[in-house]
Amino acid sequence: MTVKPLPHTVYYDGACPLCSGEMALLMQRNAAGLLEFVDISAPGFDPAPLGLKLDAMLNSMHVRRPDGGWLVGIPAFELIYAATGHAASPAG
Repeated sequence: MTVKPLPHTVYYDGACPLCSGEMALLMQRNAAGLLEFVDISAPGFDPAPLGLKLDAMLNSMHVRRPDGGWLVGIPAFELIYAATGHAASPAG
């Protein structure tokens, strides 16, 4: 039996055209299901249960690890791109 790894949760701003376009491409490349995507601009989204403020989430990319820890900024992007088969660095 193969055990599928738990997904990381990507929080993105769907109201941002650049962000939503990039996330749409990444969702297509997420065939392995290693990521879940949450639009923080969606009606009813509340960051309080996550222990975060919306302003902070809008200013930096946030990814929640399966263990509950956070990756913010560049480390979040590195994980997202690695999970979707992109090189982790421009030289990669």
